[in-house]
Amino acid sequence: MQTYTKKINLFEVLHQKKLYSASKFYLEKTVFKFNEYNLQLLRLIVTYFLLEAIASRN
Repeated sequence: MQTYTKKINLFEVLHQKKLYSASKFYLEKTVFKFNEYNLQLLRLIVTYFLLEAIASRN
């Protein structure tokens, strides 16, 4: 009975590790996408202000 419980516990631990690494991977991907989005937004804003500055000079 004891070895059976140990096997189950080991399986649970492995399963939790898989879930943990999957969620960590998802989180890292999401954060990367979010940063990529912010970078694009920043580029857009900078471009807008540059165009605004060029237009106001003329």
